[in-house]
Amino acid sequence: MQDDGDGDDNGWDMPSDTLGEILRHLPPLDRRRSRLVCRQWRDAVDSRAPARPGPAKTLVVAHGAGYVFDDVPGGSSREIPSPCPLANIVGTCNGLLCVVGTGAGFTTGGFVLSNPVTGEALHVPLPTRIGAPWRRWEHNEYYSFAHHPTTGLYKIVPFPVDDRWTGSFDAVQVYTLGEAASWRDVPAPAGSSRRKSCGLVSVDGFTYWVAMDTEKVMSLDLKDERITVVITLPAPASEPGRQCRLTEAHGRLAVAAIVTQPTNTKTEVITTRFQTFTKGV
Repeated sequence: MQDDGDGDDNGWDMPSDTLGEILRHLPPLDRRRSRLVCRQWRDAVDSRAPARPGPAKTLVVAHGAGYVFDDVPGGSSREIPSPCPLANIVGTCNGLLCVVGTGAGFTTGGFVLSNPVTGEALHVPLPTRIGAPWRRWEHNEYYSFAHHPTTGLYKIVPFPVDDRWTGSFDAVQVYTLGEAASWRDVPAPAGSSRRKSCGLVSVDGFTYWVAMDTEKVMSLDLKDERITVVITLPAPASEPGRQCRLTEAHGRLAVAAIVTQPTNTKTEVITTRFQTFTKGV
């Protein structure tokens, strides 16, 4: 369907309610692109399936149930169905929820992607590596669920650490949602490692972690699937009274330095900009 420029739409047509319902199921990025098709699609998106995401809400998962809290004073909460009875949350992207099963059914359950609005769910099997068993960890700090803003692809990134004491690994496995969805090994530079206490975070198409020995911030490009060094931490990752942790602040990679003293605890957040760190106010 194309817009002829004079306000009239040519070609295939359908009721606005039906079109709006179809477009509502598209990811926000695809909905924004669909507004360029013609006037009818633009009106359907604006009136029935807004392309702009609403304000973020707080999601709490505990005891096998999830609760969403409205971001308003005195706001109420509502329960959302859990995609599996025992699960740890991996992450959320554009309204999609990713969890990984725990407990007795973990080895067969794997990951579950769900849309709490539509009730749809997709089961993703655990990755396997030739000649090496899958080392599972029942903790969300070993996994990341990310969305690439340019390609629109969703990816799951688990870290199968080969040695839990040194944090070493020789490859990172990546699962890309799509028609040819499958697990792939992304080779890591020799001597790669990860400091678990610094966390694992995905921001703007990259997944970041901190190397165990060098304390350098490493990144996995989720588009080209390459691992590179970003920068050295601006402060020691761990020392008496201080703990650094990667996080996201205003859409950028940040380092939160948690300083604990006998009388109080304070947190300083340093954000990245052009591969340098800038201390936030």
